[in-house]
Parts: sequence; C-alpha cells; structure tokens
Amino acid sequence: MKTIRTFIKIAIASLFCILTMASCSELSLSETELKFPAGFFETKSFVVKTDLNWDIVEQPDWVKTGKIEENGRTIVEVMPDVNHSFDSRKGKIKIQTAEKYYIVDIFQEGVHLKNESGDLGLSVEWNTCNLGATKSTDFGNYYKWDEIHSYQSNGYRLPTHDEQVELCDNSVWVWGENNGVRGTYFVAKNGNYVFLPAAGNRDGADVDDVGSYGSYWSSSAYDNSGAYSLAFYSYYVGTDYSYRRNLGHSVRLVRGL
Repeated sequence: MKTIRTFIKIAIASLFCILTMASCSELSLSETELKFPAGFFETKSFVVKTDLNWDIVEQPDWVKTGKIEENGRTIVEVMPDVNHSFDSRKGKIKIQTAEKYYIVDIFQEGVHLKNESGDLGLSVEWNTCNLGATKSTDFGNYYKWDEIHSYQSNGYRLPTHDEQVELCDNSVWVWGENNGVRGTYFVAKNGNYVFLPAAGNRDGADVDDVGSYGSYWSSSAYDNSGAYSLAFYSYYVGTDYSYRRNLGHSVRLVRGL
C-alpha cells in the first residue's frame, strides 16, 4: 500500500507540473544589467534559457530589441538610440512568463565633453569659431552664399556638402548652452568637440530665429538659386539646402589635414 501511495503522489505531482509548467521549468538570463556608453550605436545582448512561453512586455522607448533563435536558446539583442544629451538615462526590459517576470536593467551614459578642438578625427579640421568671430560662442557675421562660397584664407575654406555630412555622421550632436549661448555641440568619437551657436539667419535687415536655429553655408551649390547648408534646431541636425542664396547664414570654416 505504501508503494501505491507513493506512486499516486508522484503521478499527482507530475500532472501538476504538466498543467502549470511553472514548477518544472525555470527561466534564466545570462545578464541582468547592460551598460552602454554615450552616443553612437552599439549593440549588446543577453541569452534567455527556458522552455516556458515568454515575451518582452516592457522596454524603454529609446531602446530597440530583437530576438535570434540559436541552438535551443534565444539571444535578445539590445540597441539603444543615440543619447543626444549630457544626462545619463536608465530603463528596464521586462520579460514576462505565465507566473512571474524578470528584469534586465539598462543604463546609458550621457555625452561627455573632452577638448574643444577642430581635430575631430575627420578628413578635415574644423575651426572652433565662426567666420567674423573670435570665440566659439560669438555669432560672427552673416554671409550670402554668392559672396562667401569661394572664400579662402590661411588654408581655411568653406566645407563642402560632403564634409558637412561627414561631420553629422561621425559625431554626436547635443543641443545645449555654452556660457549662456544656445547652440549645438558636435562631439567626435575621440571626445573632442566644436560648438556651433544658434545664430539664426539674416533676411535683408532682419535677423530671425536667434537662439533657436542655426544654418551654416557649405561651398556646394544645390541648383541655380539654392545651396547646401548645415541646419539645426534643438531637436534636429541635418544637411539640407537653403533655397535662397541671398539669405545671410553663418559660416564655419575647415582646412585640409
């Protein structure tokens, strides 16, 4: 009778396991914390091992995730967006099974400034102040494209459209203030940076959008009436074109290495 009772207990326990799946299975994570440096895209991953059904039910809006099935395990790739801020940020990835959840903490550093320098590790060296200025926070002068696009002095010249694209693609931009002047920091992978003030633009005698917008001529024409430029707001940086060459924009020069 004792053997029968034991068998019954084992059978009941096995049936309970089959029905719940929770008591007989575990979920394990290879990492419970992921740390990312500031800026630039970087992917890290963690491994989920289990035979339970699970899903990611929560993650920060600045993080993308993807799953790769490999040899009976799931690799979760984690890809934070570039952090365009001096402030670090924290979040969590929440993994849910039928009975419980698991957390992977995510931490990303803020952007750190090293040296104000035109040596950004690019194909050209960028000047650290605008044409007509003596320091990086001065606006300098406003120039029409026709009067400035071929400017050269002491090896310095206007950047081409491609060189402005290179700056955007190979640095992290951060909107901020420098001694009370609003503008955009372009921070390179080597930690060096240049600051471009938001000087707005000049249309005839009027200067508009000071402190909220910056537009910097390139030497490259777009068509018969427009030219390419580097433009930015607090929420955007990009290489675009100005449809009017007679608008007054800022100028930041470069020189070959």
